[in-house]
Amino acid sequence: MPGHTPSETAVFVPEERVVFTSDNVVQAMPILFQAVPDDWLKSLKKLEKLEADKIVPGHGGVCDKAQLKVMYDNIKYMVGEVKTAIAKGWSLKEIQEKVTFAERFPPMGPADAIAPMRHGSIAHLYEVLKK
Repeated sequence: MPGHTPSETAVFVPEERVVFTSDNVVQAMPILFQAVPDDWLKSLKKLEKLEADKIVPGHGGVCDKAQLKVMYDNIKYMVGEVKTAIAKGWSLKEIQEKVTFAERFPPMGPADAIAPMRHGSIAHLYEVLKK
């Protein structure tokens, strides 16, 4: 189930109708340092097809399949924001300064503790999307 990383794994326990998704499903801003965005979206679609009632995400509480759509939308949103910035001709540094993803993931306190994770995610997306 490539996505968050190229070698991401999910474990489905059919008799319990539960799937353990590792970090392909989280209940926070996805971190994309090693992400394979297109494959991540495909993996989320594969997870939707499983007959699972419960999802155990990499971060956050047990949830249902509704979280798969949230994750899918979040990945599309983050990729779209960086793609739009690249189309404007912004440099990586400009994108890291101007793209905050704040519409979906508000800053955590005045120092914005997730800024390094956001900047790393943007750097990786920039590299992937420029190819």
